[in-house]
Amino acid sequence: MKPIDKKGRRIMSCKKRSTLRKIHLGLSIFASAATLAGIAYLIRESNKTE
Repeated sequence: MKPIDKKGRRIMSCKKRSTLRKIHLGLSIFASAATLAGIAYLIRESNKTE
């Protein structure tokens, strides 16, 4: 059952949005860190072979 009260619905949507934003932010940070680590690893490997 969805709450009929507009205030309650707003609070719920705001909470959902904030959590989604936090998750998205964390994922983006993790992805950027992973790509940086991958690039660093590739550079190291290429230096080893040369």
